[in-house]
Amino acid sequence: MITVALLWLGHVNYMDGFEFMNDFFNMRSFFKEYVFKSSVSSESNDKFLFINTSRNNELLPYDNDNTINTVITDRAVLASKLKILNENQDKVKFVICDIFFESPSADKIADSLLQAEIKKLTAANKFVMPGFYNDVEKELVKPVFAGATGLSQYRSSFLNVQFLKYSLFLYGDMPQMPLIALQSMKNSKMQKKKCGIINYYTYNGR
Repeated sequence: MITVALLWLGHVNYMDGFEFMNDFFNMRSFFKEYVFKSSVSSESNDKFLFINTSRNNELLPYDNDNTINTVITDRAVLASKLKILNENQDKVKFVICDIFFESPSADKIADSLLQAEIKKLTAANKFVMPGFYNDVEKELVKPVFAGATGLSQYRSSFLNVQFLKYSLFLYGDMPQMPLIALQSMKNSKMQKKKCGIINYYTYNGR
């Protein structure tokens, strides 16, 4: 049984195990809903606020550094939204800003305003934004703004055809943004451990 479990884990994690895992979860959901007549209920009373920035964009014009016009998030509008959250920190548990700030905008004042709001939320331990791990250069590419940074990447099945899984850690011990948010809100810590050739993780030392 242990051998079968290890082979299955290896298949799912290191090869194209999406199809089998997808079928497994589909069958599990089918039996729970239609055979056992059970449903997943949430006891959480937490509320979530999603801010759509897709309608608030600006143009980063081409120049010597940018060979084409690039559409980026309107930094001034985003700064004003984060300012509201900063002014109501007692009501906000955490802010996951899933926008990769690759380059400065053409508006230096807007960038300064946004940086100030990011620093305030980071100092309160209530903010994270994504960095990006470059597989070619083998390095973490950080955003242009200073602040708490995590990964926002996921593994896909063979040839990137379908989504496979969203891991808490990637590339060894680099944490994903949801894990950083959890650790902050729960004042907890997940750590990578090793027993021989087997990697495992502990949560609050357990």
